[in-house]
Amino acid sequence: MERGGVPAKGEAPIRTQTSRARAQPEGANGARARTAAPNPDRPWAGGRPRAAPSTRPDAPATYSPPHPPAMCRFLLYQGPTIRLSSLITEPAHSLIHQSVHSKEREEPLNGDGFGLAWYAPRLESRPALFRSVTPAWNDANLNELARVVESPCVLAHVRAATQVRSVNQANCHPFTHGPYAFMHNGDVGGFHRLRRTLISELSDEAFAAIQGGTDSEHAFALLLEHLPVSDATLDQMVAGMRSTIRRLLALIERVTPGEPSYLNFALSNGSTSVVTRFTSHPGYEGESLYLHRGRRYVCEEGMCRMIEPDEHGSAVIVSSERLSEDPGWESVPPNHLVMLDGQGGAQLEPIFAQSAAAPAGSWAIAAPLRRG
Repeated sequence: MERGGVPAKGEAPIRTQTSRARAQPEGANGARARTAAPNPDRPWAGGRPRAAPSTRPDAPATYSPPHPPAMCRFLLYQGPTIRLSSLITEPAHSLIHQSVHSKEREEPLNGDGFGLAWYAPRLESRPALFRSVTPAWNDANLNELARVVESPCVLAHVRAATQVRSVNQANCHPFTHGPYAFMHNGDVGGFHRLRRTLISELSDEAFAAIQGGTDSEHAFALLLEHLPVSDATLDQMVAGMRSTIRRLLALIERVTPGEPSYLNFALSNGSTSVVTRFTSHPGYEGESLYLHRGRRYVCEEGMCRMIEPDEHGSAVIVSSERLSEDPGWESVPPNHLVMLDGQGGAQLEPIFAQSAAAPAGSWAIAAPLRRG
């Protein structure tokens, strides 16, 4: 396959998530025709259900997803310094493999761009960033970079565009600001109708951090309102994440009730990290998320596995899909967060004490942190 998506002679073209959507035939009303017949026993596609109607009197009577289901894949690594290739290209189910053959999505392609953020703490606190609209499986620069760069903290993401279909570099994850790196798998319910209201609640600094048009980057801007400018403790990052999800749910209930959200967020400052698995849809577990902790992750001669920790300590990996067949991968429970303490430890906690089915307005919304 040549660069730019032009197939070499004898090769079949690899179509991205977006190009595949364009190739679908249009119905009489201009809508893209679905290729599979509805299944009455499975009233959703791509693992994502239709939302239950809101109980508010002014809410729409029914809800249909406004866009075809599509979800991204991501991973976060924190531990002893590791080559990026050990996460991105070498494992049997590496992130590049997930970008073409995702095991836990009906649509296996994630071809609407990719990105990496990694930390070099001996040089500076801000993360390095590499993003591209090229599908991850077809980017020679990614392979060259991954084999020579090492880091103790890596965030990697392959994108399948959801509400914002535009494929450009500004819309690729991760997003960074100061010492923070952030990425998202899922979507913010009703974002197109919610966007103006959300922006009106941002400070000038948080608004200026937005460079693209995705719901994910707007959610990151809202999260920045709850984090100090210079750096944050793990407790501050956890509190900020919880407050951000509360505010998003409250805005959705006020502006576009009945819309479900899928909020698998990952936030790091290079020392500590927080990852969430969350959905506001009752009866649905949300997008997949796995955790491996307490061991060391190595790739040797093309084989990647978990081994006993040595004097360098153990690692924590949080990933949309398992990277290996090793025992020890845990499925993160729905509506929980993972807290990585930077010392090789990871703890699970419910995001909220209440059920995700509780009305958004019943969650107390913390005031934004005074940044400075």
